[in-house]
Amino acid sequence: MQFSLFLIVATALFSSLCCHARLAMSDELSLENAIESIKLQEVREHTDILADDAFEGREAGKPGGYAAATYIIKALEKHKIAAAGEKETYFQTFGQFRNILAVIPGTDPELANEHILVSAHYDHVGYGSKKSSKGPIGAIHNGADDNASGVSGLLELGEAIQRYHPQLSRTILLVFWDAEEKGLLGSKHWLKNPTVDLQSVRLMVNVDMIGRMREELYLYGTRTMPGLREAWSHANKSNNVELQFPWEIVNNSDHYEFFLRQIPITMVHTGLHDDYHSPSDDVERLNLRGIENTTELMTHFLVSIANREEIPAFRNQSMVEGKREKRYYEREFRNQQRRLGLTVRTREPNEGLHVVSVVVDSNAGKAGIAPGDKVLEANGKKMNATQDFREQIFAAKESIKLTLQTKDGEKTLDVPLVGRRQRVGLAWRTNDAEPGVIMLSNVRLGSPAAAAGFKRFDRIYEIDGEADLDSDKFRELVNSDEDNLEFLVERSGRFETITLSLDSVADQ
Repeated sequence: MQFSLFLIVATALFSSLCCHARLAMSDELSLENAIESIKLQEVREHTDILADDAFEGREAGKPGGYAAATYIIKALEKHKIAAAGEKETYFQTFGQFRNILAVIPGTDPELANEHILVSAHYDHVGYGSKKSSKGPIGAIHNGADDNASGVSGLLELGEAIQRYHPQLSRTILLVFWDAEEKGLLGSKHWLKNPTVDLQSVRLMVNVDMIGRMREELYLYGTRTMPGLREAWSHANKSNNVELQFPWEIVNNSDHYEFFLRQIPITMVHTGLHDDYHSPSDDVERLNLRGIENTTELMTHFLVSIANREEIPAFRNQSMVEGKREKRYYEREFRNQQRRLGLTVRTREPNEGLHVVSVVVDSNAGKAGIAPGDKVLEANGKKMNATQDFREQIFAAKESIKLTLQTKDGEKTLDVPLVGRRQRVGLAWRTNDAEPGVIMLSNVRLGSPAAAAGFKRFDRIYEIDGEADLDSDKFRELVNSDEDNLEFLVERSGRFETITLSLDSVADQ
């Protein structure tokens, strides 16, 4: 078995050395050129090797785990990424376990003393046990997703950043944790015996299970530092991945110990699956293109953070936030008056709108409108779609003129409306985890905002180029005399521009 391990590592390294030509390193190397070093074929090579049966599930402290460490170090050496472990080696040893540490130095005279730590655990559960496996126990658990995928991404990311490092302000510390599966032992040991000043670690990014990209990427912990969601979203412009930003932070990987030390964190994750901690977590089930795209996104993000003038401190409120707090913050704004008080439905094309219910004591009820009536026209416009009806109600000032078909025949009513007309149709909130950003808590049906395509939970970053928004500034801008407003909107980590036309509202 030892000869088999040596043969597969040696073959892989030879293959990697003989593959495509590399770009020459230079001070002028752009980030995009550096990111071109992230190759699908290299992702495939890393995961194929690390999740091969010859590594026997990479159990910490076992021959397969040691062989995986050898492979990782050879890859780091190949790309001239410096060792950052003990005694000028890559290793930090504790018992029979070994963390692997490497460093890409920053070049700014002051900021180079600050560190961005990015990590992935390289161990898995070997042949499984009652404690670690979903079964069957005794078969090799290759851990292709958990976490050969994260190690592969971290190796490719390290190569790209090493190529770019002359333009890097802060220092990037790459860490491959051992014994994560045995209780986060590697990260716990490092935090008790840090190789750099803990106060210098401004952000920890943990890459754990990025091999099962379906439609979305999960970024946990973005509320631990103000502006992290915005930073990830801007980094996503080149990759256009759907991003999710959960509020809860769970004790399920190495980032958690850093979180408890009040160090800002993000865990990058593509989601759990039925093969988790099972022998079926094999390479053929991986989305290799997803690993490549995630690694490119992480590289954009890390460089942007490393080159900031300042990095905000840990946000203490994140320690008491979770799903419940997220639901409360994103609750729908319900302080809305029903201006008319009836519900209509379309049943047959070109036959008007059928009244299906009327609110007791509403203005519609007081006007004598009843279920079974049919709305033919509103303010002189024929009604064949509920959206058209909502728009007429929304835009009307004090009353709406309705032509109805009733059981007693056709009649026209001028019905007073409750409340005043709104110009845009948005409700919003702000919070300190997303400074300068507006979160939409509601988009009124029939409003110009709904017609323009706004949705609940959209984040507004700019209006007509005006950024750093707060509630008062946002209200002032949307209620200005401008007939057309251009919004920079982020939705699930993707940016788009939405133009809001208010011509029809202004003319009412």
